Amino acid sequence: MPEHFVELGYFEGRIGAPPAVDEAYYINLYKDVGQAVMRGDVTSGVEHYETSGYAEGRIPSAELKPAVDAWTSILRDDAGRG
Repeated sequence: MPEHFVELGYFEGRIGAPPAVDEAYYINLYKDVGQAVMRGDVTSGVEHYETSGYAEGRIPSAELKPAVDAWTSILRDDAGRG
């Protein structure tokens, strides 16, 4: 149920339904991930995102950037009120 994730799961640190990771976008945006893939530390940007990138607040695709920016703005506003 999407409402549950939006209201609770996100704030519990859950990933929800995994978003599509645009491999080229992700490793181009996050050079450290591209280097980790080249070294063989991770098999792909998708693996990185699913194991740690989401928890680090990394953006999986250009398509999702506006949504991530909106959440970040809301969280920043809430933190400023505390």
